[in-house]
Amino acid sequence: MGNLLGGSSSDTSSTPGAPPQLIVACISGGYDNYIKIYDELVKDQTDSSNPDSSNPLTKLDSQGNSVLHALFSSQSPSAEILEHIHSTLAPATLSKMYAQKSVVLGCNPIWICVAYGNLEMLKLVISKLDELDDSNQTIQSLINVPNLQGDTALLATCSRGNLPMLQHLSTLLPPSTFTSLLTTPNKNGTTPLLTILSNSHPDLLTYLVSLPSVPLPLSTPTSSGLYPLHIASERGNLPILTSVLESVGLPGWSCLDKNGATPLHVSSFIGNLEVCRVLVEYVGSNVRLLKLNDSQNRTPYLIAMLKGHDEVGDLLSAAGAGEINESERKEIMEAKERREEGKRKREEERRKIKGAEVEEIQ
Repeated sequence: MGNLLGGSSSDTSSTPGAPPQLIVACISGGYDNYIKIYDELVKDQTDSSNPDSSNPLTKLDSQGNSVLHALFSSQSPSAEILEHIHSTLAPATLSKMYAQKSVVLGCNPIWICVAYGNLEMLKLVISKLDELDDSNQTIQSLINVPNLQGDTALLATCSRGNLPMLQHLSTLLPPSTFTSLLTTPNKNGTTPLLTILSNSHPDLLTYLVSLPSVPLPLSTPTSSGLYPLHIASERGNLPILTSVLESVGLPGWSCLDKNGATPLHVSSFIGNLEVCRVLVEYVGSNVRLLKLNDSQNRTPYLIAMLKGHDEVGDLLSAAGAGEINESERKEIMEAKERREEGKRKREEERRKIKGAEVEEIQ
């Protein structure tokens, strides 16, 4: 989430421009050091009519981070520190701090807690907020708030492949909200579901598919025209590919992207033999699907041969999808000649470089 040690004009720091001492202590995670600093700082509290207004726990650094932001981003967050913060601040002040967004990245503390995978800390937060009025709605709304890039805490969780946190969020949030968040894009158009597919987290996808109350849009294209099966075929993670295939069936197998390409076109272009094998075996005797043309009138076999993926070509040919005309045969030969010529030039260039290095040494 960026640098949490932003400068501060607060007088709670011993060095001008440094972050408040308690924020540093929360990141370090040591309770004894934290409470020692806290006890020293509260001695300087001046507004006895409103203790929270001058409480060092409410101070922010120059990036708008509070002690809660710092604590939840710690590599070893202290439950004792969190309990002290919860017991020290008034409910209204605490609620305000949990909604406080950092200036630079726009994350509230709950976002940090979820994104960093601090599940046990999140449970403590939920338990505390349960004591407040309308607490269930509060925790749900705080979890749903994206950062300045449009990333939700769920997207960050899926990006990191954190299954326990994903499982907890699926039970904490209403099914409709959870399902909606799975397909909510950030400013780059990335959704949590696409992140799972792209980053190859099969355990997360398997869990989501098992939820009857969460219908996954695995047959729906993205804003760029790609279907989940295209993404799985391109990434090459076989468990994810199999899981998506089982969900979408043959109708999903033959879905076309904006270039008129099937997932088999994609895997043939890349040359992933195992992915191609799974896709070929899935259609069984329905060879017609293996021969579908893309918008440039190319079959998966033609694409594989043009790219020099001979093993993929052999696989498709053995499945009965290796038919080409004379013009395509000529195109394949020309492509092969270009590859061989390029290879010769690269080898010649390497020999020249090696010869120059030897000559320089001599």
